[in-house]
Amino acid sequence: MEGFKFKGIPLSTVIDTGTTTASGYTVDSTSLKYATTPFANSRPLPTGYLVNGVDLSNTARADNIAFNTTTSSQSVPTGAKSCRYILRGGGGGCGGGGGAAGNKDGPSYYTYGAHAQGGNQGDSIEGTVSINSTTYKVTIGSGGSGGNGGNGSVDDAPNANHKAPNGKKGDSGGSTYITFASDTPVASGGSGGNGGKGGIAPGRGDSNGYTMPGTRPSSNYGATVKGHTSWDTTSVENTGLGAAMIANSSGGTGGNINGKTANGGSKGGSGSSGSAHIIWLYE
Repeated sequence: MEGFKFKGIPLSTVIDTGTTTASGYTVDSTSLKYATTPFANSRPLPTGYLVNGVDLSNTARADNIAFNTTTSSQSVPTGAKSCRYILRGGGGGCGGGGGAAGNKDGPSYYTYGAHAQGGNQGDSIEGTVSINSTTYKVTIGSGGSGGNGGNGSVDDAPNANHKAPNGKKGDSGGSTYITFASDTPVASGGSGGNGGKGGIAPGRGDSNGYTMPGTRPSSNYGATVKGHTSWDTTSVENTGLGAAMIANSSGGTGGNINGKTANGGSKGGSGSSGSAHIIWLYE
C-alpha cells in the first residue's frame, strides 16, 4: 500500500492492510490491498479511493487497536481526529457457598449449605469521541474477587433451628475507561454474585426453615451482556465474564456433609478482566 496517501497520511495508516485488491490502484507494481469488514462502525470515514465508483470506506476495515490490559500513556496516531470505541467492564466475582449445618438434637442432624450465584458480565458501551490530545490512556477493569464461603457449623439446640453462616457476596468487577484530554468514557464492571445461604438444621420440636439435603440448585453462570451488533466485537464479546458457580467443580459450592461433619462452603472464583477496542478515524 506504499505510495497511496490520504491527506498526506499513508493509506496503510488509515485502513488495515489485507488480501482484498483495490483494482485500478497500482504503484511500482504494488497493488493497493486492504482488509474488509461487514460491520459499519468498524470502517473508516470516506477515503476518496473508489473501486467501481464505490469508496473503500464502504467495505474496508479501519485502523484499530484492542487492549485487554491497562496501559501507560499511548500516542494518538498522527492524523487521527476522532475515534469510535467499544468498552467492556470487568466481570463480577462468584459468591461464596453457604456452610453446612448440624444440630445434634434434631431428627436429621446435618444439612447442606446452598450454592452461590455466579457473577455478572461487565457492561458494554460504545460511542465516538473527538480527540484533542496527542496521548491517551486505557484502564482495563479487573475481575471482581470471589466471596468467601460460610463456615460449617454444628450445635446442640433442642427445640430450635441451628443455622450455618451464609457465603459472602462476590465483589463487582472494575470499570474500563479511556482517558483523553477532556473526555473519559466508562464501562462499569459486572456485579458480584450473591453468596449461598447457610444450611438450617432443626431441633426435634422445630422444623421451620429446614433445608433438605440434595435440594440445592445446580450450576449458575450469572448474567451475560451482549455486545453491539453493528461492531466487530471479537475483541470484547467474550471478555469481562463473571465467575461461574459450577456444582462440585469450582468455587462457590455450598458446604456438604460427611458423617457428622458439616463442611464450609467454598470461596467463589474471580471474574475475568474487561477490554477496550478503538477504531481510529482520519478526517
